[in-house]
Amino acid sequence: MTDQNPNDNVPDIGEDVLRQLHEQDPVRAEKAEHLFKLLSLRKSSGFALDQRLEAMLRKLPGYPAEEFENEVASLGLEVLNAVVTHDEKISLPAPEPMVNPKPLFDYLANANPFFQRWLEFLSQIPAADPESWDEFAVQGIAKEDHEYARVMRELGQMLIDLIHRKKQISQHLATCFQNSHLLYEPERYLNTASWVYMAEEDAEK
Repeated sequence: MTDQNPNDNVPDIGEDVLRQLHEQDPVRAEKAEHLFKLLSLRKSSGFALDQRLEAMLRKLPGYPAEEFENEVASLGLEVLNAVVTHDEKISLPAPEPMVNPKPLFDYLANANPFFQRWLEFLSQIPAADPESWDEFAVQGIAKEDHEYARVMRELGQMLIDLIHRKKQISQHLATCFQNSHLLYEPERYLNTASWVYMAEEDAEK
């Protein structure tokens, strides 16, 4: 088990690291800011950085320009995994209300423009490959929407799979998905990817 630092303070660590990055180049700080925003969102629920992840975050200012973006991307996966693990640990022991995923699918098809774009893609190219979707998903939309637009494929395929297998989804996750397009980046993409993972895990229980 990874040691936890009981005195861990995510906002202070983020402030320290982002200050160093901003002194080097404001663009570097901007590219890493979402990592600490996501962690700070979980602070109220008792999230604490383990020492390994804290050390990785503190090393960010030391990476040269040619390695920096790859390290931020790698840390994004580490942070997402830590958040998902934390969310699973604090889940209430009592069974959550479960619902049929079909109404959620229909709701997204009517209310979420990014999900509608994925459905449009399916209707035009039934046997499309992932690379075709990655290109189609971002055509004509703002750069900050790219990651969220692309994750609609995972969300849609997960819901279709649950519907075909007659599986249910928790009411909590259904509500999260219904409102996901109203969030701001980077929380919108990171949370949606996390929720898809959680829904898939729930379906296998």
